[in-house]
Amino acid sequence: MLNAIRILSLPVLAALACGASAQTVGFATLQPGTLLNAQASVIAKVVQDHSKLQVRVIGYGGDTGIIDAVNSGTADFLLLDIGEPAEAQRGENVWRGNAKPNLRVALTLYGSRWPSGCARTRPCRASPT
Repeated sequence: MLNAIRILSLPVLAALACGASAQTVGFATLQPGTLLNAQASVIAKVVQDHSKLQVRVIGYGGDTGIIDAVNSGTADFLLLDIGEPAEAQRGENVWRGNAKPNLRVALTLYGSRWPSGCARTRPCRASPT
């Protein structure tokens, strides 16, 4: 799983490093000790090792703090599941009347129980890696 995160996140965040010289970016996520914080730390390390960016992982106590930090520019990126940031950006559900228009998606990761493009009526074969 960590290798997949490294592979998928490196091109996106390294592209942001073009023209940057020791630029520091904030990566907002949940507080230390959570899985999302560990994932953000791994992504930050890979980006720092392969670019000129300095990535600072910032832990918050919940989704609201993370989303507000990125929306206000205190942090540059966030790591959460896609549901809450999507609702916040559009001002839906609990965010009604308080939309966060400055949120942008750089990368989404999600797991799947079924291989893509595989019909349930026939056996699936794993593609070679």
